[in-house]
This record gives sequence, structure tokens and C-alpha cells, in this order.
Amino acid sequence: MELGNLSALKCVIYARVSTTRQADNDISIPDQEAQGKRYISERDGTHIRTYVEPGASATTTVRSIKRCWQMRMRVR
Repeated sequence: MELGNLSALKCVIYARVSTTRQADNDISIPDQEAQGKRYISERDGTHIRTYVEPGASATTTVRSIKRCWQMRMRVR
């Protein structure tokens, strides 16, 4: 999804790898963070935080996303 210019936005990155296979195929958390920062930078956004989820089930993912939103509210 292309968002265009992000200059008015504070941006966060949510990085998650759920399997060893994903981590071994260049989808590691550091790779995701680097790609996210590059995407934000290329669009003049401001990176304010990276949330990391090392891996979990879908149920845990829903809780993690909710926790990220709660943390986001504190960043403002």
C-alpha cells in the first residue's frame, strides 16, 4: 500500500517474526526495522518508535496489536 508523503505523521514500526524459517529468509526483525525506517525516511515521516514482537500465535498477535495502540497513546 502506497501512502505517499508522511511529513505530517509520526510513524511507528511493528516488527514481528513468528517462525525460524521467516527469520532465516531475510524477514528478520532488524531487516523489517531497516525497511520500515527507509520507507518512512523516503517519505519525510518521523520514526518515533519500533515495537517488536518476537513471535507468537494469532491470538497473542491481537493482544500485541492492542498493546501497541495503548503504548501509542502514551507517545503523543
